[in-house]
Amino acid sequence: MAATTYASGALALRRRLPTWLLLACTSVWLAEVTATSSRFPFVTLQGWVMLVPLYGLHALLGGWLVMRAQRVTWPVVYLPGVLFGLYEAYITKVLWDPTWSKAEWHWQAGGLYLAQTAILVLFWHPLFAFILPLTLVERGATGSSEILAVLPRPLRWLAGNRWGIVVLGLLAGTYSAIGASWPIALGSAATSAGLVLLLREGVVRGRPAPSLRAVLPSNRQAAWLAGLLGIGYVVLGFGMRRESLPPVWPGQVTVWLMYAVVVGLYVVALRRARTLPVVLAPPYERPARRPLLVLGVAFTVAAAAAALTRVSVWAGFVMLAVGTATCAVWFVGVVVRVLARPAT
Repeated sequence: MAATTYASGALALRRRLPTWLLLACTSVWLAEVTATSSRFPFVTLQGWVMLVPLYGLHALLGGWLVMRAQRVTWPVVYLPGVLFGLYEAYITKVLWDPTWSKAEWHWQAGGLYLAQTAILVLFWHPLFAFILPLTLVERGATGSSEILAVLPRPLRWLAGNRWGIVVLGLLAGTYSAIGASWPIALGSAATSAGLVLLLREGVVRGRPAPSLRAVLPSNRQAAWLAGLLGIGYVVLGFGMRRESLPPVWPGQVTVWLMYAVVVGLYVVALRRARTLPVVLAPPYERPARRPLLVLGVAFTVAAAAAALTRVSVWAGFVMLAVGTATCAVWFVGVVVRVLARPAT
């Protein structure tokens, strides 16, 4: 059966940039603020100079990789998110030398810390930094829903159902409040969610983008963005925690192999996706305010409530364990699906 896709269009750069900023800030909110890595990224110079460009460039280039498929599939969506997570090697060095739970989760193989690598590469960055922001921005700022349509059922419920979005906000907000006082938790959540909601209103004012395909980078723009991201890797790779960079063997070689495997899987998945039948469809509806608004309110309320009740750090461990185990199963499913012999 043919699936629907949307026209890529030829929007001017000035019409794309506001949505690019919205996507970048949504990615920072859900990944960095939820993780408590940066509680106030939008009121600090570091947030705007480093975090927003870093997450934005990764999200935009990942979105460009997704939309290279004429028909979007789950492997084509998930694998760029895994590539996103691998920045925790050469930029932050966390895969080689963790800054959290190093003593408790000390298991290593190939020069990598296994628990931190699984959490960041399979779960946290693919979902919170890439897939969820991309899905929510597509629903909230454009007229298409290609990403949502191919997500696994639990993830589609979290990102597409009203009550699922409430649950997502409650879980993420609760996690963001671990170890924080209620004024800090509330202020962090309110400033982050508030900025994203304001950006969303600015983006859709006037004439919103007809589809996510139309607003993501063109091939030429993606080349420029890749160059900027490459400069960022060089600068931060040598300038951030340089002492944590391991010898070539085995630590760096292991990461090179991981990149090679994920890129290889993506190439095969893309080729498969390009052979699937599609039907060009018009935008399905106007951008919806509700998803990001409901998420922001639930996130903020949960953050304040969790801080006031001093939620246990074990709640965070349970969320990480369940999320990582689920994404590990999804990753295995993606590998099997990509490598399976196509039907004839």
